[in-house]
Amino acid sequence: MYVYRDPGMKPENEYGNVAATAIELVLVNRVRARVKQWRGEGYPGVTRTTQELLQWWQKDHRHGNACGLDHS
Repeated sequence: MYVYRDPGMKPENEYGNVAATAIELVLVNRVRARVKQWRGEGYPGVTRTTQELLQWWQKDHRHGNACGLDHS
């Protein structure tokens, strides 16, 4: 979900809520689901270089991950 607030709009409407438009990112959600499945299957078809990067990003000493995203 992406929330867009028009810069020309007032920050709050008369009810105290932020005036914004919520936009569902269907394609992004499909990609996320597919990546989650790919990860769950052990990264089938991954190249050696990509596998090494994935292993590096998942090392215990690293805090967070490469993009700061939750991969659950």
